[in-house]
Amino acid sequence: MLPFCDKIRPAHIDDAQLIYSLLQEAFGESYLKFTIYQTPKAEKYIGELIHRGQQSDSLSTYVVEDTGLLLGFYLAIRRSEELFLNFIATSMQARGQGVGRLLLLHFEFAARKRGCLKTGLEVFKSNCKAVDWYRRAGYCLSSCRYHARINIKAYRSGHGPNLDFRQPELEQALIREENAGFSNFHCSVAGKRILLGLIGGDVCNVLEPIDFSLIDVAKAIGRSVIGSRAWLLVHMAEPINEYDGLESVETALYMNKNLL
Repeated sequence: MLPFCDKIRPAHIDDAQLIYSLLQEAFGESYLKFTIYQTPKAEKYIGELIHRGQQSDSLSTYVVEDTGLLLGFYLAIRRSEELFLNFIATSMQARGQGVGRLLLLHFEFAARKRGCLKTGLEVFKSNCKAVDWYRRAGYCLSSCRYHARINIKAYRSGHGPNLDFRQPELEQALIREENAGFSNFHCSVAGKRILLGLIGGDVCNVLEPIDFSLIDVAKAIGRSVIGSRAWLLVHMAEPINEYDGLESVETALYMNKNLL
């Protein structure tokens, strides 16, 4: 019997603050800077996810708690016939004690109980220890995505296409961002529509794959009313080339495990 089996339970909304702190501890800037969780206001969103999971089996969050200490958690999302492991993390003091293995086994048991055919997850290729851990647990590589973080300052001058949008839609998105820490709105570049995320007052995030020039997108944002932001995040199906202002690139491995 694994340790802490009697300590795992569904998360409560009151756990949101501790879960967010654990996210910061476990993943730090290297991962969170590519996500909405880089803003402290994401703590409120975690509470909303926990609440939604209490109303539906499409979301679930479980924690391991012992003597009042949060030792680990996982957040899972139902995607048709797959249960996707959105996050799994353990505290520093719990590492090496089997908490991560317990959470992963519980996640897989939950997937089988819901009739899912497979489980899936995404992990950065640079996190060699985690990749090896998932492989030993039976996960196989299925595909890759590429994430980049670009300094918008490099694209604030010069010529390029405009960022076209409806002003009221942008204003509403900015209000939502102020309240929740993140939001999004539709805009277009050279006549092609994109969904652009806003995070923490300092980041733009291209939320949908684009089939046109990434440089054009960066120039359009850099020369727009939101060009004072520091960073642009992009997520692509193909490897990302070297660009001016490119601060970091990560390869995300999508791995899955058949449950049949």
